[in-house]
Amino acid sequence: HSQSVQAIAEDLDDAVRTYRANQKLGLIGRAPWRVKKYRPVSFTRNYGWRVTPEGKLALSYGRGREHIILPLPTFTDPLTGVVVPPSAWGEIRLCWDRQARAWYLHIAYKTDAFTPLPQGGLLDPATVVVAVDPGVINSMTLAAPDGSGGFNVLVINGREIRSMKRFRNKKTGSLQKALARCTQGSRRHQKLTAAKKKLQAKTDRTLRNANHHVAKHAAAFIRNAATNPETGVVSPVAIAMGDVRGIEQKTRTTRRANRHLRQQLSQWSRGQQDTYLAYKTGLKLDYVPEHGTTKTCPKCLNRRASAPKGRTYTCTNENCRARFHRDASGGVNIHSRATNADGEIRPGPDPNQIRVTYQRAIPSKGQPAVEAHEQGPTRTERASGVASRTSTPQAL
Repeated sequence: HSQSVQAIAEDLDDAVRTYRANQKLGLIGRAPWRVKKYRPVSFTRNYGWRVTPEGKLALSYGRGREHIILPLPTFTDPLTGVVVPPSAWGEIRLCWDRQARAWYLHIAYKTDAFTPLPQGGLLDPATVVVAVDPGVINSMTLAAPDGSGGFNVLVINGREIRSMKRFRNKKTGSLQKALARCTQGSRRHQKLTAAKKKLQAKTDRTLRNANHHVAKHAAAFIRNAATNPETGVVSPVAIAMGDVRGIEQKTRTTRRANRHLRQQLSQWSRGQQDTYLAYKTGLKLDYVPEHGTTKTCPKCLNRRASAPKGRTYTCTNENCRARFHRDASGGVNIHSRATNADGEIRPGPDPNQIRVTYQRAIPSKGQPAVEAHEQGPTRTERASGVASRTSTPQAL
């Protein structure tokens, strides 16, 4: 259809514009050059698709060609749980999944259930700034001021995502090893190839669902931080995202990580999670340099010689010796750097002013979705007999 051809031209133009924008920013990229064997085909509303009198979905392939007739799909709005009628549908895309070897329909529709958050500036005093520290083990750590000088911190655990990727890598490795012993084109070779693609397709669906859950929890925390609990007024919000873009590049040549960490970095879903977060909040992400935020003490600004091991940060300054949750300290430091015009980190709160809450990306059976983080006493407190502090879970 002519509208489908126009959509393909617009996609190419968008790819070229993105490449040129990244080139101006100094990012490594390449202009579109590869001839695609598979690509989504767009069918616009009122011209590209329609509902037939028999209740079927007809996709137009242009004048003089037969329509693609499909059963009319039924789906519900995830926010309201109400069935979305075809009158609310917009553009439909017919997509081919190479791994699952199946066709999918992507249907865009208009909904009033979602209200984007108002965009604010990082240096605007009326803006609620939420800092995000991305990570491999903990997918996102969000830090937002509580209004009394402290911080509410949400740590979204991503260990299950890492476990999914490890399972996929081990199974793919065993299948690839068996494929190496087969004759190209044999029946066993075809069966193993089909099993490999089925495994990868299933893992891709599971990881996409998990990344959506991560962005969903993060968006709920940001919306809750921006909403006044007494009046219900939503303040402007700015998301200060720790800039780790390109960290997975050149790790082998520069020897900045071993092969296990290089594999985790290359398979990191950070970009997809950032895209989902911007989509679910309606906000533009402001990337803030995150170098040194994990090594710096939020209280006295003492900087360790190396990154702390484990999930606890202990200040090496003998006059401080403060203990923080490692990712929480990084989130607080990113917030400090984002809200200062000079981009420097300022001394922040004490450990007892940081309330940390754990949340699983996908709740396990029999396990609570939200847990409080117990921060043990410092060396000085243990000597004086002070009990450990327990932060209360934050309502999401």
